[in-house]
Parts: sequence; C-alpha cells; structure tokens
Amino acid sequence: MGLEFVDLTADPDAWNRYVDHDHVTGATPFHRGEALRVLEAHSKGTLHCLVGLHGDEPVGLLPVFETTRYGRPAVVSPPHILESFSLGPVLNTANTGKRRRREQTLDEFVSGSVQWLHDAFDPDFIHLRGTTDLTDVRCYRWADFDATPDYTYHVDLTADEETIKSRFSRNIRRNIKDLDDHRLTFELGDRDDIDMVLDLVRDRHEQQDKSYRVTPAFVTDLADALPDGTVRTHVAVVDGDPETGIIAIHDDDRVYRWQGAVDPGVGFPVVSLLDWHIMQTAKAEGASVYDLGGANMKRLTGFKAKLGPELAVYYNLRWRSTPMALRQMAAATVAPAVPFSLPGPLGGFLTER
Repeated sequence: MGLEFVDLTADPDAWNRYVDHDHVTGATPFHRGEALRVLEAHSKGTLHCLVGLHGDEPVGLLPVFETTRYGRPAVVSPPHILESFSLGPVLNTANTGKRRRREQTLDEFVSGSVQWLHDAFDPDFIHLRGTTDLTDVRCYRWADFDATPDYTYHVDLTADEETIKSRFSRNIRRNIKDLDDHRLTFELGDRDDIDMVLDLVRDRHEQQDKSYRVTPAFVTDLADALPDGTVRTHVAVVDGDPETGIIAIHDDDRVYRWQGAVDPGVGFPVVSLLDWHIMQTAKAEGASVYDLGGANMKRLTGFKAKLGPELAVYYNLRWRSTPMALRQMAAATVAPAVPFSLPGPLGGFLTER
C-alpha cells in the first residue's frame, strides 16, 4: 500500500490528532491547527495542512503557506514575514523495521509531499525550516533541495538543579547565589507586558537599523488560540519596576525562549537570572529541554554559551525552479578572477578578487 496525501486544512481537529499522535515527534506548538491559523492571519500566505497516511497511520505532516516571492509563486514553512522559528515537516518515528524499509518510507513521504506541492502550486521557490528533530535530510537533497544547517542551543534540564547550575559560567553562578541582594523578582506578565517586551526588542532592532515585524496583536492572538499557559511572558522586576522580559513558548517536554531577553543595563545580569527562573519553572513542570533560540550570530553566542547549553542543528531546506545541477554547472563555468601583478616588491602577491 502506497502513501495517501490528504490536505486537512479544513479539518483542524483531525490535523491536531495527528500532531498529538504518540509516534509523531518534533511537532512544536506552532504546528497546532489553531496556531497555524494565527500565522495565516498575520502573514500573506494561504495555509495548507498536508499529511501523508499509510492506512490510518500518519507517516509525516507538513504545514505550508502558499505565497509569492518577487511576484512568483512560492511555498514556505514558516511564513517569512514573521520572526523566524522552526516549522516544516515532522515525522512518525515509529517507522521501524530494517533500515532499507525505514528509508524507503521516508523517501516516499518526502518525494510524495514535494510532488504534491509542485502539482498544487507550481512554485518557483520552496523553503522549509525544519525542527531539530529532523536530522536525516538526504531525501530532500535527492529531491533537489539545498539543505543548509543552522544552529540553536539546548539546555538539558534532566539533571538536578545543582548539576545544571554547575555548567553555567562562574559569573552567572555567583549572581544566582547572590540573587536576594539584587532587588530582583520575577512574575508572570499580562498583555501590557507583551507590549513592553516587544517594544524593547523593536527599539534594539532600530538601534541596529534592522526591521522587526512581530506585533503585540500577533503574540496576543497566538496566546489566545493556544492552550492556556503555552505562551507566557516572564517579567524581571527590579525595585518594583518591570525592566525586561522573555516571551516563552511552553510545550510538554520543551520550552522555547522566543521573544525578548533585552538587557536593561541595571548593573547585573538580569536576563541570565530570568533564564534561570524559566529553567526552574520548566523543570518543575516536567520539561527536559530549554531551547535558547538561535546560535547563528557570533555576537550572541558568547552570552548564551555561558548557560552551558549543547549545540543543536536544524536545517533550512530550499528548492528553486532552476535545478541544482544547472546552478552548480553555471557556478563551475564562471571565469576565474584574472590575476594581476603590481610593480615593485608587492608584485606577485596580490590577486584581484
């Protein structure tokens, strides 16, 4: 029996049953039907929820957004207009048996879902950003996708608190020990605090001449759509005043540090202490991982690495209408730079680039 591909966009309850399936791993709260509808409402894309079925058993799920790129048809997951987070395909990991059969089933899902996208939308461009659970991307490469690794940081919460703290930098451990001296408390924020956190992030982006498209309406709609407690604004209060915060996405086994974490500049590491508070909360609720977010910008890695995380890989999967083989051929036939020599002692050492 081959795979059957079904678009469940009009049946979010059926889609969520597959998202919550015991053997489907890697799904985030953003994969839920109610969250996908919020993403659709706040982006320029049209949502499609594709599931590959072997009988009644899901083999893989792929939420995508039909949109345009430079005026041409495109398919993306997640929508580009919103702050980056992983979405993309998630798979049934109960695909057991011999390796040949497991890989054949995965290839059937990838090739079948990609063909479905081509038949439905005839796109010029496809971009899927997978989760860290999507580790085998060979089938996408075989389907003529570029698979580019990117990185995030995971803090392991399965150990006891003292062991977790022992992995932190000395400075953070000292500030945790002296927490009572810092005039710092933590609280769960409300809708006004969502505005406060996003304003801080937007100001920081503007200082760096960068755009920032996440709006309070988007975050509020997401918080309203998802189960209570999924979207939380953790606020750091110094001397009675809220100074900064982190909007986190809480899942059963994983907590994602999503928006915020702007240093208020009050003389001690408020953000690190707020991170520790969120870790303690997540651990107490049974989570095993705190995802610190992107580890791709050099200027941010030094700070995040102080929390003793492990590096985790996720993939950006891109397909373009120009076949990869032709692009590689074109790159290989570009004429090399013509060297030139300067007179005098520098001659022969410089080459035009």
